[in-house]
Formats: sequence, C-alpha cells, structure tokens
Amino acid sequence: MKSLLSIITLSLFMSLFPSMLKAQDQPALPDSIIQYDIRKYNSENLGIKDLVFEARIDQLTETLNKNLALGKLVDVHFKIYWMAPNEWKIDVNGLPKGFEEIKSDLRQLISGKLEYIMPKPFKTSLVELSFEQASEEGRPYLKAFDPNFSKPFTEMRLYFDSSSKLTKILTLYTQAKAESTFDYATFPWSNNKIVLTKQSTVSSFGASQSTITHSFEYVNVNGFGFPSKMAIKTNNKITVPARGKEKEKVLSSEMNSVIKFSKYETNTGKAKRYIVDGLQK
Repeated sequence: MKSLLSIITLSLFMSLFPSMLKAQDQPALPDSIIQYDIRKYNSENLGIKDLVFEARIDQLTETLNKNLALGKLVDVHFKIYWMAPNEWKIDVNGLPKGFEEIKSDLRQLISGKLEYIMPKPFKTSLVELSFEQASEEGRPYLKAFDPNFSKPFTEMRLYFDSSSKLTKILTLYTQAKAESTFDYATFPWSNNKIVLTKQSTVSSFGASQSTITHSFEYVNVNGFGFPSKMAIKTNNKITVPARGKEKEKVLSSEMNSVIKFSKYETNTGKAKRYIVDGLQK
C-alpha cells in the first residue's frame, strides 16, 4: 500500500512539474511596467464589462459609391460589440445583403483600431520577454528581448519618465527599426489616470520611412472615457540616391483619415447577448 501511495504521489508531482517549471521560468516584470499599468486609464478595470458603439470612417461611403457598383449607399458604418475579457464582434451596416468579401475587407479597416477603445494592460504585450536595465548617452531605458529568439524583433527599448509614464518604445529588427512616442493627459473622468492623446510611430527600412500619427479626442459616457474621434496621419518617404547627373531626391506621400465613434452603451448586457446568444436586442 505504501508503495502504491508513493507511486501516485510521484505521478502527481511529475504531472505538475512542467507547469511549475514554466511558472518559475517566466521572467518577473520590472516595477516600471507594473507602475505604468497602474497609472494608465483602463475602463475595464473601472467596471466596464459590456460595451456597444458605432464607428464611422470619414468619406468611406463616398469612396464606396465612387469605386463600387453597390447601388446608392447612404451611411456605411460599423456596429461594434465588446465583452470582457476581450471578445469583439464587428457588424458592417449600410451595405446590401451579401457582399461578404467586401464586408470582411471593411472589418479589417477598423479592427486594428479597436485596441485604442478597450486597451489591454501593457504587460500583456511583453509575455515571455526578459528584461535588463541599460542606458544610452546617460538616458536609462529598459531593454526587453526574447531569450528564445521566437519574436520578430531582436531588441525592444522601453523609455519611462520619472513618473512611470511610458514615453518611447524603440524596436530593433535585423534590417529595420520602429520608434513610437506617446503623449498623455488627464481628464475629469479619468480618476487621475493618464490617457493616451497622441501616438506617433516612425518605421525605417533601408531608403524608406513611414510615419503614422494617431491623435485622440474623448467623450465622457456615464462616467467612463472613450475615444470620440481618432485622426490618423500617414506620411511615407523614399530616398532615391544620386545617380550620374541626377541628384538625390526624396519622394513623399501623405494620407489623412478620421474615425468617429459614437452611441456608446455601457454595461447594458447587449454585447453579451449578441456575442454569446446572437441576439441584437
């Protein structure tokens, strides 16, 4: 009997050992990351569990009318549902029935922007990374890297100010780099938490450079803050080297777009009913 008990105990220990080892191998998060997540506004932490809203991309309806034969379109927009912890459903309204491929393409236009509506904690983007304190020209930064070399980047540098605000991320790749900077503000509804008002990312690869800037305006909905307007400015530059008698020249293009968010409904249960049960009312 003692031998059988020992075998069972050993089997249980061995079954738990891999998960125990994984937990021990997970690098501890530096305090600057933890403090930044504490300081940053997060409406889910403040009680939002169910959210419904609409989004409209400026000139989208006009562009579709001009380029596609879908009949006279009036108001093409998105009805968006979110429920905790992170489930989304995006409906495209204003198009005729069918046209699922077009609707799928339109969803792609908006899906990448939803992270600004209900942002996740910053720490969730740093899973399985290791960290080291470093400095460059006297400016300290937190070096993040993947010890298993499974990430697309070689190194990420995180810059925080003295109040634990993340001010810059420099991401280094084998042949490219991307630098993001962040501006914040506080609002009466933000409970002294910092809110992102501007994010600018400059990506460089060889002779090409792309700058994408997101600027945000917010609205107070039942005591919670959500974006009401997102302005996106994209600037692309390509440097053409001098050749023969031709001098070096820079080719550039610029594109601006605006997304407006409205008709927020908080904690009504509509998102859950629609996502889980397929009910729209």
